[in-house]
Amino acid sequence: IRSINGPETTIIDGDGLQRCATLGDDMSDSNTILNGFTLQNGAADNGGGAFGGALENCILAGNTAQAGGGAMNCILTSCTLNGNSALADGGGAMNCILTSCTLTGNSAAAGGGDAGSVLTDCVLTGNSADGSGGGAIGSDLENCILAENSAGADGGGGIDSVLINCTLTGNTAIQDGGGAARSSLNNCILDGNSAERGGGTYDCSLINCLLTGNSASSGGGDAGSPLTNCTLSGNSAFFGGGGAYASALYNCIAWDNTAASDANYFDSIITYSCSDPLPDGEGNISANPLFVDAINGDYRLHATSPCVNQGDNAGWIGETDLAGNPRVNNGIVDMGAYEVSIFSNLAIEPDTGAPGDFITHLADGQDITISGTLPEKLLTIAVANGETTLGEKTCAGDDQTFAFAFPLAEGAHALTITVTDQAGNNTAVEQTVVIDNTAPAAANNLAIAPDTGALGDFITQLAAGQDITFSGTLPEKLLTIAVANGETVLGQKTCAGDDQTFELAFPLPEGARALTVTVSDRAGNSTAAEQTIVIDNTAPGAAANLAIAPDTD
Repeated sequence: IRSINGPETTIIDGDGLQRCATLGDDMSDSNTILNGFTLQNGAADNGGGAFGGALENCILAGNTAQAGGGAMNCILTSCTLNGNSALADGGGAMNCILTSCTLTGNSAAAGGGDAGSVLTDCVLTGNSADGSGGGAIGSDLENCILAENSAGADGGGGIDSVLINCTLTGNTAIQDGGGAARSSLNNCILDGNSAERGGGTYDCSLINCLLTGNSASSGGGDAGSPLTNCTLSGNSAFFGGGGAYASALYNCIAWDNTAASDANYFDSIITYSCSDPLPDGEGNISANPLFVDAINGDYRLHATSPCVNQGDNAGWIGETDLAGNPRVNNGIVDMGAYEVSIFSNLAIEPDTGAPGDFITHLADGQDITISGTLPEKLLTIAVANGETTLGEKTCAGDDQTFAFAFPLAEGAHALTITVTDQAGNNTAVEQTVVIDNTAPAAANNLAIAPDTGALGDFITQLAAGQDITFSGTLPEKLLTIAVANGETVLGQKTCAGDDQTFELAFPLPEGARALTVTVSDRAGNSTAAEQTIVIDNTAPGAAANLAIAPDTD
């Protein structure tokens, strides 16, 4: 059903007595579509404006219901939901799928804007809940903006929700979580939210998020949440923990927050993070993180920041940073929400061994080539080894790529890669390239089990269905061992950490098997040795020509 003149002039009015549009039993009836209408003043137990089906380019205003004041069980695309209300959940919508919609000024007991829906590219602003979830409750939101929503209890922006790539700004809660409470947030910005506890977030889980300008009595940025690779700066608390209160910070930056006491953190577990004073915990630092322009809201790191390559890769840190760049650029994650990136696609050629680890070997007389892409036009890139410049290029026009070829001797080389703009500003990062042309030694302490007969002669017998176990010790760390019978690999192990042992089990048929034992390093150098193992399951015949001497009579 499509209007001719659009929703401004094509109106269905429920007159406060009935639902405006019933399009199906639930959203699965999406072949029933209402396009270009205003649905206003509808009233029903569920879905005062619309129930079921799909709505496109519609306005839902002033509708009321017990649940889902504007819409329930609908698919809404490019719709506006304004001034709807619900006595229970979902003032604007409930149990819907919303894409590119605006929800403004809706109200409910819980979930003023929405309850239990999936929202993509939506804006929720000025919605309110008497209880929790001023913007949304129990919803999944991606690429959404939640602004100026309010809750009488917890979660001014949202509660019990999943938020990805969202911005939460100016939301308020009377109790906990001005921006969000009891939610999962990934790659989100929380700015200017307020609550009694946890001005930005309360009892949430956050990865790659920026919390700034939030305020609370305690925990201006966050209270009671685990935070990974987050930046907390410019938040404030009336009492304690301007940045974080009773939180767990991992790979985070908590800097330049304010409070009556314990400005950056209070009663928190902190590891691999930057804050002041120096927190107890592994990997922490207390140096100025050197934001690009915090005064104007740019919390990216300068390339010379002490937070670069100082995080820990062990936990789940996400695939991208808050700006959408690859989360790890130089092998070790940076602290905070942003990863330093002055070029992309950095690579070397040849790259033997494990691609991308910058460990390789070079043939005699061969050059190594280092290449990549610059972030903008008209830059100059230079690669140096100490005081020696190995390659330099000033990009002209639209060219943003570089590739330099030069010789490198065997060993580890901490190359400095410097990018300079036309004004003379420059950023430098270090990239270690390892040239390893030396093959590792062969494995030692080789043994088999079972080893019947004479120990150590690699001749044994196997019971039916039994595997033989081949074990030994590698000469150094981080090597790969492979055992093959001809073209068939029988077992392989890549040793990690301090492990230098291997134990490989595989079946072998009866007979002599010349196995190839190959040890490889990370640069792709390898050493192969042959070890023959004989499986002999056949008992010898009985002795013959038995006799004794003397043999009288």
